[in-house]
Amino acid sequence: MTRELRRDINVTPLVDIVLVLLIVFIVVAPAVDASVALPAAKHAVKGAAPEGPRISLRREGRHALATLELQGRAARTFRVGEEGDPAALAAALRSLAQGSGERTVTVKADAALSNALVGDLLEACRAGGVTRATFTTREDAAPKTGRL
Repeated sequence: MTRELRRDINVTPLVDIVLVLLIVFIVVAPAVDASVALPAAKHAVKGAAPEGPRISLRREGRHALATLELQGRAARTFRVGEEGDPAALAAALRSLAQGSGERTVTVKADAALSNALVGDLLEACRAGGVTRATFTTREDAAPKTGRL
């Protein structure tokens, strides 16, 4: 009885690793968007989030990144500020408005960002045909009380 070498590849360890990575990414993916620290609002209007495109603006190193989402799916990420390309974001918003007729966006901006970066984002939205922007905030947990 002669023993021959098997020349096929055992893919079971590879499949195990891919499945573990898939599970890790599924668990971690919702936490990525939670990295935006929302500013506190003392007089926030409670209600359901409006339908339509959402833009998450967060700091990524020295840059600010705006992630354009439509119905829970991240569409594209754009740089905002001096090194950004506002025309690309405006074109993406314009194409969304043509497809759905939506002229309102919901902005979820990090509280640590400068107002200039939020202003740059709003200028790109205006150039893209957006007529109304709503901002997502968190409720102030301990409102200050005092006498005037």
